[in-house]
Amino acid sequence: MRILIGILFFFSISTGGYANNESHIRELIKRSDKFYGTDPDSSYALCRKAFSLLDDNSSNELRAEVHLNLGMHQLLKAQLEQAADSFDKAITYLQGSNSSYEAWAYKLKANLLDRLGDVKDALDYQKKALKIYRTKKDSVNYGSTLLNNFGFYRSLGDLDGEKTTIEELQLYENFIDGSTRYYYMQNKGLYHVDIESYEKAEELLLNAHGIAEEHNMLDSRATALMNLGALHVKATNYSTAQKYLEESIALCDEHDLKHEQVENLEVLIELYKATNDMTNAFEAQTRLHELKSIIYDIEKVAHIYSIEKQLELAEYQTSLAERDLKISRKNEELKAKEAQSIKDSYKRQRLIIALVIVIVIGVIVLIGFFRVRKLKKLIEKQNELVNLKNHQIQEALDDLNHSLDYSKRLQNSLLPNVNDFAKGFKDVFIFYLPKQTVSGDFYWKISLGDKTLVAVADCTGHGVPGALVSVVCINALNRAVREFGITEPGKILDQARINITETFELKNELVSDGMDISLCMINHQNKTLQWSGAHNPLWILPPNTSDIEVIKATKQGVGIVKDPVSFETHTRQFTDGTRLFMFSDGYADQFGDANNKRKGGKKFKSSSLRKLLESLSTKSLTQHNQILLQVFDDWKGDLEQIDDVCIVGLDL
Repeated sequence: MRILIGILFFFSISTGGYANNESHIRELIKRSDKFYGTDPDSSYALCRKAFSLLDDNSSNELRAEVHLNLGMHQLLKAQLEQAADSFDKAITYLQGSNSSYEAWAYKLKANLLDRLGDVKDALDYQKKALKIYRTKKDSVNYGSTLLNNFGFYRSLGDLDGEKTTIEELQLYENFIDGSTRYYYMQNKGLYHVDIESYEKAEELLLNAHGIAEEHNMLDSRATALMNLGALHVKATNYSTAQKYLEESIALCDEHDLKHEQVENLEVLIELYKATNDMTNAFEAQTRLHELKSIIYDIEKVAHIYSIEKQLELAEYQTSLAERDLKISRKNEELKAKEAQSIKDSYKRQRLIIALVIVIVIGVIVLIGFFRVRKLKKLIEKQNELVNLKNHQIQEALDDLNHSLDYSKRLQNSLLPNVNDFAKGFKDVFIFYLPKQTVSGDFYWKISLGDKTLVAVADCTGHGVPGALVSVVCINALNRAVREFGITEPGKILDQARINITETFELKNELVSDGMDISLCMINHQNKTLQWSGAHNPLWILPPNTSDIEVIKATKQGVGIVKDPVSFETHTRQFTDGTRLFMFSDGYADQFGDANNKRKGGKKFKSSSLRKLLESLSTKSLTQHNQILLQVFDDWKGDLEQIDDVCIVGLDL
């Protein structure tokens, strides 16, 4: 009987201890949530404490809840790998439960994937969350999740997905109230921007702005004004667009809204580029740069040579001082020897001569002492000067590196946005790998209704010289299409050659810079493509085959050439699923192959690149980037990259 009572007592203590432990963990999570927005570090510490209290008796739901809270903090701290691990563990614990926690886990995993740029997979997880909320008839969470879906579809350029989301949101409109209604109106407005229903879009975005004002949502007000500006840029109402953007920028300046300011400046740059106001575009880009508190003084680099000369002078003066010190010491040794010789020669006057020698030596030593001390101070001063010059040189070099980074951002602003580039195609990939900070290679796109112009070009040189030439060549292509209204690829290249020649014609010398290019015009309505090339070919991979067709280019560059000929335009019909590949010569010309005994290795060659792309015919274009990079790095090994690399694939 006593044994039975003891067992029951022990059991009651054990179960009571477990219940108290679970209650304590949930209290820690509740406190962590309370401080999440105001004191993230304290919130994270409480969450870690809750994690440490988990034991073998903890339920799967409690484990999942703790891991979800951990993942939220890790995502906040940009610890993306740890956050992914936490969310995956939570999903493992909850999978199949169809609980609100499982839906929450899918939503958080979607946010992480969106942060990583994997929008398609993020959308898949959002759909899983929506399915659970629909089953549980949780209309509030279902509606808020749909609001996120709209942003994912817009990032993918999926207009049908946007439309479906908006139509479904209208069914849950009664559950979307308060400040959340701002996002509903904003999404509807952005959808009408995308379908070019600009009048309705402006009405909805103004409604969103009014809600933001009513609820004192400063950042949302700034975003609403920015969206209105972007709307009018797209509608080519440039003066109205500038009014909205300047109002938004003023609001951002007043309340220090840095993220919204960045978005405003990016749209403002698009406005200036659309109106060919490159001066203000550059100033806006500079303001964007200054917003991040990085101020570059490129003129400091001009002083580097004078600094180096001063450094050489300081080192020379130091060597003179050290030489004088050695001479002084040798003189002292010589004087001592002479004194000893006199002592030996005049033994009879030893006492007097010795006294004289002591006096002479004392004077010499004293003079030498003061001279050595003076020389030592001079050496120390020269060393300080050397250190100062070294510091100045390092500052100049740091400023030069900052300037190169800034130049890279300026060059990237001239390249098409990846999402905009993908519009109109089933799938694309862009493999862009500059040899240095900035590049002579570039990719280019202009949309003209049912027609799309796409190109990959390789300008003369690489690094800073190549990047400068690329600016001239991009401007030449833009002028040929927008200013002269040309759409046939061969004639575009003829006009671009004229534009480049006019730019590089100098008074006393001739610049032979230009570009090699592969330029394609795709007519989506009648399924035809026209193509022209300068040195660089076009590779066509029809559907359901692994054999690439090659269209050869005209054997001359776009620039100043002797006895120029007109560029030939080739015309082809295509079927759905046809793939196009355009590229520079950087990938094929790369030296590598560690097993090759010849010094410097051998080139990869275009035939190997062609076989590689043919072997990937069954894979989606989104998989090409990683495979091309892996093959390139394995081939190159420890050798230096010799040129800029740019390859673009299009799935028609």
